[in-house]
Amino acid sequence: MLDWLVPAGFILVLGCFVPLGATFQFWPDEGYELMKALLVSRGHTLYSEIWNDQPPLHTVLLAALFQVTGPSVGVGRWLSLAFTALGLMALYRIVSVRSGRPAGLFAVALLISASGFLGLGVSVMLEVPAWSVALAAIWVASVPDPPGPGRGWRRAMLAGVLFACALQIKLTAALVGPALALTVVLARNSPDRSGPGERMSWIRRIPWHALLALGAGVALGFACWAWLFWQPGTIEQFRASHFSERTLAEAATRDSQWSPRTLANEMALAAAGGLGLLVGMVRRDRAVLVPVVMLLTAVAVHSWHRPYWAYYSVHFFIPMAWLGGVGLIEAWRCLIRADLRGSFWRKTVFALGLLVWCGVLSITLTLGGEQLYLEWRRLRSAPAAADNPYVQGLRANSEGAEWIFTRELSAAFHAGLAVPPELAVIPWKRLWSGQISPEDVRDALERHRPELILIPPDWTARFGLHEVIENDYRAQPFGWGNTLYRRLGSP
Repeated sequence: MLDWLVPAGFILVLGCFVPLGATFQFWPDEGYELMKALLVSRGHTLYSEIWNDQPPLHTVLLAALFQVTGPSVGVGRWLSLAFTALGLMALYRIVSVRSGRPAGLFAVALLISASGFLGLGVSVMLEVPAWSVALAAIWVASVPDPPGPGRGWRRAMLAGVLFACALQIKLTAALVGPALALTVVLARNSPDRSGPGERMSWIRRIPWHALLALGAGVALGFACWAWLFWQPGTIEQFRASHFSERTLAEAATRDSQWSPRTLANEMALAAAGGLGLLVGMVRRDRAVLVPVVMLLTAVAVHSWHRPYWAYYSVHFFIPMAWLGGVGLIEAWRCLIRADLRGSFWRKTVFALGLLVWCGVLSITLTLGGEQLYLEWRRLRSAPAAADNPYVQGLRANSEGAEWIFTRELSAAFHAGLAVPPELAVIPWKRLWSGQISPEDVRDALERHRPELILIPPDWTARFGLHEVIENDYRAQPFGWGNTLYRRLGSP
């Protein structure tokens, strides 16, 4: 029962002391997810009407909540907070079952102290929810099945279904796949029953039935969600946005590649994680293989694939925090159990080990604590939506308006305005991949006839909208270096 205090305390502290419903935005991409969910809650369809290069599950779930409670940024952030608490609970249980509750608590503390993690954890974004569900899949898979005929596949299949749900939130959860498969193998590795002088083949010791159940769960869960929500052309939207030649060529020209320097501020995670890796190697502990595989998978993929977005840092934070929690506690146990009798060499090694452990603990408490405090202060003092000039301007001009074409999606959502579904999601990858043209934009404007337009001058030129604006719209006083256009004849 005490274990549930970890997610409950996290939700209670952030829910009570961070203005989730009043803050304008914690992360710039929140507007995309809020606007997609708003449109789906009003009956518009993902992929056929709403361009979307992400899986549907989070959007559909948030849209369902909007239909029950009404559209509110607070609802979206409470949903994100619940997903984050699930991920923290999963990490805590995975680590504490193997290394004890103190290790689990250290792992959670390291994760929430990572740069920007708290902000991502309460933002209406996809990365943390997807990886939280993937961690829950590892949690389920790490529990051995009870003995008995026909029971060796149930938890593996459930883990596969959970992993499929993670993939249907965001496909980057696929980076957890190798670690999940390894978890299934380590939790169900068959004992060596060979006779004296013999050795059982490692192939025969692999729990193939559990791996097949895992794969079946992933395939079944993924196919069900795809059948329910995917549309013709969904796969092409995914492919072109992430892997088309135009996208990769454009990304290669920008400073958007991962390198170890992107983790330069994570000294607490790096020190504790390095200690965990060292302890695991010395003790030959197979349990540390799972976070190591997760970390190596992230390094391999992000070293190759571009672009690298800042929120991908979660892919490194989670395995490093896992290793750090294990390392701090297991290293301490090694020290207090050390036999100091005998040679001077043993005492020297002990002294060096104690010095390293104290240094890592000091770095964790000081640098990690400082980062946690700074992030906490940033969340607490984040500007309110009511004070945002874009929100104020749109609210003042929103009377009689239903649609607005704008890049300021968060401001539009807070003002109670919707963007035409074809124009709601125009990120860089859609522009890079050529999945929207000036003709597409003009056709959508003609079809929906939005009462308001608020776009930067470069969008006016990019989409050839000078004539449309001159003929059909009049400029409204707006300020802040922008011009708001209102359709002629609208209230």
